[in-house]
Amino acid sequence: MAGGFDSSVHISEEATNASVAVPWAIVGACSIAGILGWGERHVIIGELPLKL
Repeated sequence: MAGGFDSSVHISEEATNASVAVPWAIVGACSIAGILGWGERHVIIGELPLKL
């Protein structure tokens, strides 16, 4: 998740209306990472055998 924060902060130098765009970028990056992580976790768990 650190990549999402880092990317959003570095792009803030070039962003127009950075005081609004950067917080939305951080929230969006964390939301997308959370959704993808949730999906990945369920795919990995779904691949495990039922009896360990």
